[in-house]
Amino acid sequence: MSDISIIIPVYNEHKTIRDCLESLARQTAGAKEIIVVDDGSTDGTGEIIREIGDIGEIGDIKVIKIKQEHRGAGTARNAGAAKATGDILVFVDADMRFQPKFLEELTEPIREGKSKGTFSKSEFIGNWDNLWARFWNYQKGIYEPRAIPADYPETAPVFRAILKTEFDKAGGFDESRGYTDDWSLSERLGYKATATKAQYYHDNPASLRQVFWQAKWAAKRKYKWGIWGMWGRLGRETWSLILNGEVLAETKFSLLVLYPVFLAVYGAAAVIGVIEFWVLNKGYK
Repeated sequence: MSDISIIIPVYNEHKTIRDCLESLARQTAGAKEIIVVDDGSTDGTGEIIREIGDIGEIGDIKVIKIKQEHRGAGTARNAGAAKATGDILVFVDADMRFQPKFLEELTEPIREGKSKGTFSKSEFIGNWDNLWARFWNYQKGIYEPRAIPADYPETAPVFRAILKTEFDKAGGFDESRGYTDDWSLSERLGYKATATKAQYYHDNPASLRQVFWQAKWAAKRKYKWGIWGMWGRLGRETWSLILNGEVLAETKFSLLVLYPVFLAVYGAAAVIGVIEFWVLNKGYK
């Protein structure tokens, strides 16, 4: 079996990083190493990472710890990849949790020579009971606890796993891209990742504060239609939500009272993000 190196960029994830690591320790396909890159955390994440020994709380998997100033996820991933010794690189986020066969199913097409890189369509929302997390999905037009629609294509521009030789060929992630830095591998290589059914979970923003910062960050990319395109998308998804009788019946009060609040915070944050990106030339790390 090919050796797997898991790379986790971490920025202010003290509430989730331990669960992430523990779920990786329970994998049926063990990794050679986990490389945790602390991207200048200020919330206690660094202390949790320092508590983890090179061999310790996450079983027999070697843990390599890197700390850098806050420079963004793309930079952190590249720093982790530079230290990796495995044949296959797996990129995950600190707020993710994984089913035991995640690594096995994610890397199987690569290990069998059928693919150079993969992603998973089986990405689910771990905090679906939280209304703000649910609203985050609603504004994307997804009314079930999936991060990716079930009818999503069998290829995607974002790699969850990739051969290290291909990663090196691409020259790593474009660190200047911010929100869409993980698209840059596909653009540089000229092909997309292939789908797997490897199952995992992540949390959507669970408070209005998190909604604001996530929406602001996500807005700092090159929208085809700028601010008007963003508002147009929100309008389309809101209308679609109104027409979705099942969702409306399930959370009628929340939709009528709280969803407009969510939209106001999301929309304002997105506008600020777009203005900062285009007018102030201020990216987001």
